[in-house]
Amino acid sequence: MGCFISKNQVSEILNLFEFYKNTAKVANELNLSLKTVKRYLRLNNIEFKTCEKRIFPSLTQFKDDIEKRYNNGESANSIAFSFGYKKSEAIIKFLKKNKIKTRTKKEMSYTVNEKFFDKIDTEVKAYILGFIMSDGHTSSDGNYVRLAITDLDILERIAKEIGWSGKITSKKPRSNNHKTIYRMNIGSRYMNKSLLRVGCVHRKTYFGKFQNEEQVPTHLIPHLIRGWIDSDGCITCSFNKKLRSNIWYAGIVGNNEVCNGIQAAIKNAIGFGGNISRNKNRNQNFASLRIGGHNQLKAFLDWIYKDSTIYLDRKYQKYLQFKKEYNDSKKKKEENLETTKQKSGKEEEGFDVS
Repeated sequence: MGCFISKNQVSEILNLFEFYKNTAKVANELNLSLKTVKRYLRLNNIEFKTCEKRIFPSLTQFKDDIEKRYNNGESANSIAFSFGYKKSEAIIKFLKKNKIKTRTKKEMSYTVNEKFFDKIDTEVKAYILGFIMSDGHTSSDGNYVRLAITDLDILERIAKEIGWSGKITSKKPRSNNHKTIYRMNIGSRYMNKSLLRVGCVHRKTYFGKFQNEEQVPTHLIPHLIRGWIDSDGCITCSFNKKLRSNIWYAGIVGNNEVCNGIQAAIKNAIGFGGNISRNKNRNQNFASLRIGGHNQLKAFLDWIYKDSTIYLDRKYQKYLQFKKEYNDSKKKKEENLETTKQKSGKEEEGFDVS
């Protein structure tokens, strides 16, 4: 599977391909691998020539950037990947050629609790598994696990929980419309296999399924789903001019198996599971699960945040904002109802039946 990219980058791929009509030019323009560009074009049912080859950029013009990233602790493999190379050899060779000191094996070593995912028996483990299921990556060769997100605070918390002593690297935004991406590349075949046993399969974008009860106990499912939403889901609202209020909803995107599994788990727990929709113009194997209606949304969010000790603060604040608006609205309706009853009572008292 290719690298993980944001929704904005997917839009850039589609727009640039519409302009260039050439996958290699798009890959060069966005510093992505040709495989990644082609994969997202296929997902959007866009045809392209299969014979085009990626032209790798000259690393010389990026010397200062490469040196800074490497000295800040980013791995040669990660840097190589950002330039479209599959392995680190090109970067190592470039560093040595430019007399930039490379790290020894001892300097590159770090610790991690490799057995963290052997058994999902705590809230924290369930949450982090959901986080990785949504937008993490387990390499198909079984060598590493990668996490990437724009929120540094939650990545630091996850690193602490799994006992990871390596460095969290950062990638500068491509433009003002993008944010800095923070990444952890955990080289552990054992952890990769553990994640595979609890349902985090390779190429999970296509073949992933929601965890069964043997992999994650029923009482930990809300924490698993909270991790899923924090990683690549949403809690958001839009202002309705007609109603003069915010319309809130929560959403999760995934393949059909994932969305159906999450919907069933939510319905089993709180009696409803939201609505699943599919974009007719895109790959029919992918869907989005949306939970709306303020009473249903409150029940769902209360369920996933109950007894929680780990969450993405940015989305938790949205939950609190929604909860306040919900309670304020409910209080206002009760006050209006009471006022209506009082007026009705006075009118009955003043009605003369003689």
